[in-house]
Amino acid sequence: MDQLYTTDEVAKMLRVSQRTVQVWIREGVLTAVRYGRLLRVRQADLANFGEVLTSHTVPTAEGAQE
Repeated sequence: MDQLYTTDEVAKMLRVSQRTVQVWIREGVLTAVRYGRLLRVRQADLANFGEVLTSHTVPTAEGAQE
């Protein structure tokens, strides 16, 4: 069974805000499963998302700082 991560754990791993992770999930960019009111991201889905990140730039909800 895959490891499950909270949106906060995913945000820390990807160095973005938890809100950004939630937006990605809502927009279908990142796949998550819902357990009642809780969202969890499977390790396999996070790995697939990592492949997308390396080939495309995913916009953040916070906007880019240059």
